[in-house]
Amino acid sequence: MEIHASGINDFKTVKALNKAAVGAKNFAALGVYALVFALFTYQMLSPRYAKNAVNYILYAFCAALFVYFIVLCVNIPKRAYKRMGRNAGTVGRYTFTDEGMTVAASTDGYEGETTVSYDHILRVIETPEYFFLFISGSNAWPVDKSTFEGGTPEQLAEKLRANVKKYKVKR
Repeated sequence: MEIHASGINDFKTVKALNKAAVGAKNFAALGVYALVFALFTYQMLSPRYAKNAVNYILYAFCAALFVYFIVLCVNIPKRAYKRMGRNAGTVGRYTFTDEGMTVAASTDGYEGETTVSYDHILRVIETPEYFFLFISGSNAWPVDKSTFEGGTPEQLAEKLRANVKKYKVKR
């Protein structure tokens, strides 16, 4: 049985991938920075706290780091999309069989096709809208669940779980 689906490397997909792959780590670190910043703020406002230049510099550094991290968390998907360069907007058409999958990709001025066995997929992250098939540590093929023909996302999930060692579901 063949399952056909497609996916596009657009900003929405990059944002969903970032949320699924690294979002929780970013917000956990942001929480730690917020706690440290809150403690420094409490200390700076306390009348018992020594008001000297070193403490003010430390407080300013902590505040700058906190603001930088917030900006970084917000801009990660934008930066990732810009780094895609000519690959932004690439449309992938996927055909999944029992032996492996065929990927036909097309973008401005380029078309190509490759066949990949399932053991070449390093990991899979499933979200409510996508399957992200990682072929390297930072490169993933997005498969949009709303584009399936000849099968269902549940059938593909079973096939991927059986053939890929690292499979995560993010809701």
